[in-house]
Amino acid sequence: MRRLPALTSLAALLAGAVFLATQPAPAPHAPDVPTRLVRDEKPARGPELIRHFFDDWHRPYPGDLGRDLQERIWEEVKAVPEKASALEDDPWTCRGPFGMFGASAARNCGRVLDVDLDSTGIRRVAAASGGIWRLDGITWTPLTDALNTQWIGSLDTSPTNPDLILVGTGEPHIRAGTGLWRSTDGGLTWQNRPLPASPATCFRVRFLPDGQTVVGAFDLGIYRSTNAGLTWSRTALPHWPTDLAIHPANPSVMWTPVQDHGLFRSNNGGITWTQVQGAGLPTSGNGRGAVTISAADPNRLYVAFAGLDNNLLGIFRTDDGGLNWIDVSPPDDYFWGQGWYNNAIGVSPTDPDLVLAGGGGLQRSSDGGLNWTTTATAHVHADVHAIEWTADGANLYVATDGGYSHSTNGGLTYFTSFNRLPITQYVNIDVGNEFPLVMGGGSQDNAVSLTIDGGIQWFVRWGGDGGGFTIDDHDNDRMWATSGLWGGSLLFRCGRSLTGGTSWADINAGLPPSTQWYTRIRSDQAQPPTLYTNNGAQVYASTNLGDLWTAANAAPFPAGVRELTVGVHDGAATAIYACLDSPTTGRRLRVFDGTTWSERDAGLVPGVLVRKVAPHPTDPRRCFALMNGMGTPGSKVYRSDDNGQNWTNITGNLPDVPLADLVAHPDDPQRLYVGTEFGAYASENGGMSWQRWNLGLPEAAIITEMALVDLRRSDGPSSDRLMVAVGTYGRGIWTRPIPMGISAAPQPQAVAAVQMRAAQPNPADLQTHLAFRIEHDGPARLRVFDVRGRVVDTLLDGPVAAGDHAVTCETRHLASGVYFARLETAAGMVSRRITVIR
Repeated sequence: MRRLPALTSLAALLAGAVFLATQPAPAPHAPDVPTRLVRDEKPARGPELIRHFFDDWHRPYPGDLGRDLQERIWEEVKAVPEKASALEDDPWTCRGPFGMFGASAARNCGRVLDVDLDSTGIRRVAAASGGIWRLDGITWTPLTDALNTQWIGSLDTSPTNPDLILVGTGEPHIRAGTGLWRSTDGGLTWQNRPLPASPATCFRVRFLPDGQTVVGAFDLGIYRSTNAGLTWSRTALPHWPTDLAIHPANPSVMWTPVQDHGLFRSNNGGITWTQVQGAGLPTSGNGRGAVTISAADPNRLYVAFAGLDNNLLGIFRTDDGGLNWIDVSPPDDYFWGQGWYNNAIGVSPTDPDLVLAGGGGLQRSSDGGLNWTTTATAHVHADVHAIEWTADGANLYVATDGGYSHSTNGGLTYFTSFNRLPITQYVNIDVGNEFPLVMGGGSQDNAVSLTIDGGIQWFVRWGGDGGGFTIDDHDNDRMWATSGLWGGSLLFRCGRSLTGGTSWADINAGLPPSTQWYTRIRSDQAQPPTLYTNNGAQVYASTNLGDLWTAANAAPFPAGVRELTVGVHDGAATAIYACLDSPTTGRRLRVFDGTTWSERDAGLVPGVLVRKVAPHPTDPRRCFALMNGMGTPGSKVYRSDDNGQNWTNITGNLPDVPLADLVAHPDDPQRLYVGTEFGAYASENGGMSWQRWNLGLPEAAIITEMALVDLRRSDGPSSDRLMVAVGTYGRGIWTRPIPMGISAAPQPQAVAAVQMRAAQPNPADLQTHLAFRIEHDGPARLRVFDVRGRVVDTLLDGPVAAGDHAVTCETRHLASGVYFARLETAAGMVSRRITVIR
């Protein structure tokens, strides 16, 4: 975020270009504009955006990083030293969303692929790129932050040992995992268990009732363990079994649908398998399948198949254990053309006629599939991944791209009050500079969401699949976004709110038709601001808050604009950086310097896309170029002090990982912070060397965008703070304080006389804990303030001996909101932020 007011003129920029505002989009310049960005075919739905996002980020490597490649990356990552953390250093703090409210009372959070139930209800969930979470009352606790992946396909708990958990990683067709993980202490620690032939992704993993036999459906076939997941064998079955159903009375009998091979059955606990040849059941030509068996009548099974075209092939029912089948398909194709992505079916354990089937939408039948009803409620998000019941049939859980939906009446109605998991997949974020913090972003499947109170409450404020997002620094009620709404002449549209996000207006006048995905929207943060967005091979600008867009480059660039950033006003002009969708030198980076656009990629490693140019927050001429994807070790980050005319390589010891963004310290030229697909990094010497900067973050956090938060102009207990904010793909938005002022040459730092750690846990529900150290005996006072400066609690007031201390802060009596714990001594004062969420 830029903090300097700026006045800029677009006269030179727009001269001679006004006529382009009403002209059709230019034809793509072959071969540098790939079909992934400019499409003529029918627009794909949301799941395709996931694959596109990572395809684009990893180029020239594939979007679905294989397991071997990920292991190589982690070897490089682990070779970078961790940044030493002094006691006073705050870790990363998650700001949410802890559930997002839409127009109704429904609450969404992010993509859940599987749920783990006990006899009374849900106990754990598997988030697509957010790890495993445990539910304690109304509080969610992450269990897999130490794993080398947050991408989870399935999980299950031993029926004889509630502390024994198995987790299958990866998501088929989207992201390779890192194998199967096993915990024997309820998720406190994990061990990776080797699997033959090293499968990449897991569809389902399930224990049998004995607690020792486990069967898993992976991309390389069915895997089986007889010692609770310690060792595994691979069975002889065609690839791509996509689900599992186990006989409730005879667990030696089980079924699995196999892509293009129909349904298979095992009679010996998964050791051998035979294709089901029952009359009326397809045995080929099927895509992804799902299968379920009724505990009330084990002869009743349902199988839902997508076709190879990913549309509905059919739902098939048997009443005689698989000898004969009838087609009980609903009239609506609820797969929405994305059968490769999600296909789930679940029958009630107490009523064999009550069955639910999910794909893009959710269908319900109470008469064995003869008649179906489409579930239409805000409490069931689109895109269903799992349908699970408790054994007594009293509780039904539907895992979706919005979290999970809970029903206590067999799917007639649902509620989503427990969707408090911070697992939103953000692609772009921004943070305001007023207090309380205003922040938000565009996310996969969960639209544009924001908070105006620092993360206490979050709201979905504009629909579709979220893209670009920016907040006006001078008026945080003004914000702009792009979102994929799947209709009209623009696949991603621009929107504006002047009311803090409560209402939005469509602002696309002057933009030509476009099928481009994930368009950006940026502001120069002048007063009033000039806005910029990308469309095809051109940049468009607006000087009237988005009411009208005009082409900023008179002639189309030689390739499409894939990223767009705006620098700091230098008194005459504002630099604009357009990264083009071309790896060809001389066609990769166009920079506007106040009068003309010019190519500025000379000196950057050739043959690679420029992912982003990150402007310096206070120096108008300094910027940083980040190279795309992988395959250029030692040539990842470059610095320019003349807006890209000359570049200096500052990669240092950064590993060859996909880079996301860079934030430069506003005052200290030596301090730089980089976000990547494999965590965060910091440099204190201008990029000569880097350290891992992940304290508090999940080990494998996927960072997608960063922002500088400067609260020094604001009033309140934290007005003297600088922070870095990051958006992640699957773990929401996080912030971390950074030092103020200019650092001296590296030398041992004096120990502060008063030090206090960040509150843990934070956010808090019933209580939190504060640890502090003072160097000398003397009086000390530790009080808690609300945002208005009123004392709400006094934790300590009296003489304290030198050394380490810990104090418990009871928060159960406090309303949801932001508070500050302030420690005052004769040697100094320090404060820490506490967030209370109910």
